[in-house]
Parts: sequence; C-alpha cells; structure tokens
Amino acid sequence: MAETTIENAYRTPLAQRQLDRSGTVWSVKERRDRGFVVLRGNNDDRVFLQALATLDLSLPQPVSSSTNGGGERTLLWVSPDEFLLLLPLPEKDAFIERAETVFRGLHAAVVDNSGGYSCLQLAGSQVLAVLQKLCAYDLGNTAFPSGRVLSSHLAKAPVIIHRPDPHSLQLLIRFSFADYGWRVLSVAASEYQAVV
Repeated sequence: MAETTIENAYRTPLAQRQLDRSGTVWSVKERRDRGFVVLRGNNDDRVFLQALATLDLSLPQPVSSSTNGGGERTLLWVSPDEFLLLLPLPEKDAFIERAETVFRGLHAAVVDNSGGYSCLQLAGSQVLAVLQKLCAYDLGNTAFPSGRVLSSHLAKAPVIIHRPDPHSLQLLIRFSFADYGWRVLSVAASEYQAVV
C-alpha cells in the first residue's frame, strides 16, 4: 500500500479575495502573516507572571495590550484570565512548544488559535466613519487610544478590535464570520468610493 502524505495548509476564509486596498481615505489589508495563541492564567499568580517573563511577555492592563519581542509580538487582554498573543506565523510553533514547557505544572494553558481568526488592518482618514456604521462603541482616539483592546460587534459579527497606533485599527474576526465581516465593511465603505 502506498504511503499518503498530508500537508497542512494555512488558508483564511478571505484567501480568494483581493484584500490589499490602499488609499488615504480607506485602506484595508488582511494580515496573513500572524499567528494567534491564547494564553490563560491567573493574572494575580506570581508564578504565572514569572513564567510569562521567561517567555519575554508582560501582561497588559485590562482592555489594553502590551508589545513585546521587539514590537513583533502583541499580547491582548481578552478577559481577566485570557490573553491573545499575536506573533509572526513562522514563530508560532516554537513559541507554543516553549510555553507548554514553561507552563508545565502551573494553573495555566496555551492554545494555538491561528486557525480561528482573520486579522484585518484598517487605516485611512475615513476608517472611523466606516466603523461607526457597524460598531456602537466610540473608536475615536480619545475614547479608544493606542494600545486599547475591546470585544464588540461588527454589525452582527463578534470581533476583537485593537488600536496598535493612533493611525490604524486591527479587527480580529472569527473565521466563520470573516466573509460576512468583509461584506459589511465593503457596504459601509462604499460611500467613500472605497468598495473593498
């Protein structure tokens, strides 16, 4: 009997769409180069915090993020005991292996969720106007400054919104809602002649 080889393929639900649209009014790009790793642990547990330091991570404050690893890794606060690490996709497997070793024996967990999210990077002078049509939360720089994170909705799709800097936003949309999210963004952006 011939041996069958199965190769893993990382493919987002938006892989068939042209997502790299640039402009000063509206810009959107899917970040297909990111891995997503869920870290769970008690943020009051000194041993857990030491384990994170061993991994070159520091816990963000509630509804915030912390950037680590020379700016390549961002740890997002999701809930009091859940954090989402965004890191370069090629580093993901090595990080998970190291984290599993560091967390061994602790009340902590590490889970690869890279197959669970699409990450859209949004920018442009009208990005807030577009998102205000789809999200009830005030995403302006005063109410939602750089480093802030929140879980909300993009129309009817659950989404994690992160502001990495004053000029852009990241939307983390579950794979099962990614195409829907893309379509509602397209409709919301159409008045700015930025049909995505």
